[in-house]
Amino acid sequence: MALKEMQPRLQLSFEEFTDTWGTLIEEYCQRGIHLGAESNQPSLSDEELVHFNAELTAILLFIAVEIWNSRKRISSEIRQKSTESIAEKLYRRLYGQAAAEVRQVYEARRELFSQICHNVSNANPQKRQTELIGFARYLTAQVSDCPEQENLPFIQQLSILFMEAAATFFRLAENSYPDLQGFGKTKFIVQK
Repeated sequence: MALKEMQPRLQLSFEEFTDTWGTLIEEYCQRGIHLGAESNQPSLSDEELVHFNAELTAILLFIAVEIWNSRKRISSEIRQKSTESIAEKLYRRLYGQAAAEVRQVYEARRELFSQICHNVSNANPQKRQTELIGFARYLTAQVSDCPEQENLPFIQQLSILFMEAAATFFRLAENSYPDLQGFGKTKFIVQK
C-alpha cells in the first residue's frame, strides 16, 4: 500500500491571510505600473500615470475579490470581512493618506464591473480570458487617446498580466479555507 503524500499546510491568522492577498495584489500592481511607466505605447504623462495606477489597482482588486467571493463554501460573513480588510490594507499601503480618495475609484468601478463581468471568477481560464482582455482594453482606453490598434502591444502585455494575476488569485482562493477550530478567531488554512 502506497503512502499518501502529505500536503504542506499553513495556518494563518486573519491578519496574515488578508496581508497575503494584499501582497499578491500589490505585486501585480507593481508589475502593471512598471509596464505603464516603461511602455512607449501609450506614452503616459505623470497625470495619466497616476490615473493608470488608480485604475490598475481597482481592476486587480476587483479580480481578486471576485475570485475569493466565488468560494461558496466559505460563509458570506467571512468573505465580506476579509475582502473589506484586503481593500483597506492595500489602499493604505499603496496610497497612504490619499487611500480614501483613490479607493473611491475602486468602489465606482466595482459597481460597474460587477454588472458586466460575470466570468472573472470562472474556474475555466478560457471563459475568464475574454473579460480579462476587456480589462486591458478598458485600462488602455482610459489613459490613451490613440486608436486601439496603435496600443495593441501594450494591451497584450496587460492582458497577460491580468491572466497571470487571475490564475494566482484562483490558486490561493482554491487552496484556502477557514479553520473552524479557531476558538472565536478567524484563521485560515492554506494548502500547497
